[in-house]
Amino acid sequence: MSANLLALIAIIPGVSIAGLMWYLDKEREDPRTLLGMFFLGGVMVVPPLLMQNQSVDWGLGDTSSLGFAIFFAFIIIAFTEEIVKYLALRFAIIPQKYVDEPMDGIVYSVMLGMGFATIENIFYTISLGIEFGLFRMFTAVPAHAAFSVIMGYYLGQAKFDKINRKILLTKAFAVPFVLHGFYDFFVVQESYEILSIGIFVVLIGALVLAGFLIKKVKEEKAEEVELTENPEGNLMVAEENTVSEEVVSSAAITNDEVVELASSEEPPLVPEEALVQEKEEEVIPEPTEIVDKGVEAKEDGLNEMQEDLNSIMEDLDQMKEDMDETK
Repeated sequence: MSANLLALIAIIPGVSIAGLMWYLDKEREDPRTLLGMFFLGGVMVVPPLLMQNQSVDWGLGDTSSLGFAIFFAFIIIAFTEEIVKYLALRFAIIPQKYVDEPMDGIVYSVMLGMGFATIENIFYTISLGIEFGLFRMFTAVPAHAAFSVIMGYYLGQAKFDKINRKILLTKAFAVPFVLHGFYDFFVVQESYEILSIGIFVVLIGALVLAGFLIKKVKEEKAEEVELTENPEGNLMVAEENTVSEEVVSSAAITNDEVVELASSEEPPLVPEEALVQEKEEEVIPEPTEIVDKGVEAKEDGLNEMQEDLNSIMEDLDQMKEDMDETK
């Protein structure tokens, strides 16, 4: 099979993904800048490939045991590849003025990663044959794209989120590195054939996470655009929410007062209307009734006095009779 055909097979997946990323953000990004990122990624693949080949010459490429397979996958492959992309993005690309929103971090990271993956794919396809090139077309290159999306997302967020900057920068390297390490471990390990299924588990998981992060960034961008284009409508919504919160707060205070009143041991106060009603219901006696009652009381007193006088007179008469008898 000709070298041209092998190179074409190796180039198609990386160029296709890079073109798709440009299409998704073509209204904002300068294609010349994106093309420059693509070629920069192609140049950056050289140091990791040289280190990997040198490690094989040193005898570090023996993956027949799990221990060596883990070391080779995580340190020799995943670490060397992800660290050069991370350093280039963090210190040379993300700080630039043209990276003015979180989505730019994903776009430039993917362009860089696809340039990296394309040159790497050409090298492996020519060295190991078309079968390996076809296998990488549907596995390694999409995996590199997913790792690049994840790294670009966290780096883009870190530029605009000063509060969580440190943790975002840590995730920007740690998450792609761990995923890449597991992917390569399942590729290079020779101990258990069944573990090869882990290649597709990691690949699908990385693609799902990358798709979720892209969707999240686009939704956040759409919300910002809506706030910019319709500030009055959002202000009205905010005011309505404020009024609703005040009403709810007032109702809560009233309920608290009711509960406090119900739990109090003091008797409730009599309403003013009830007092007025009680006063109206009171019976006020007529003046003639008062006079009649006074006359009756006076007559009773005179009768009692008359009876006392009669009793005294009877006693005097009795004493007089006794004295006459004694004489």
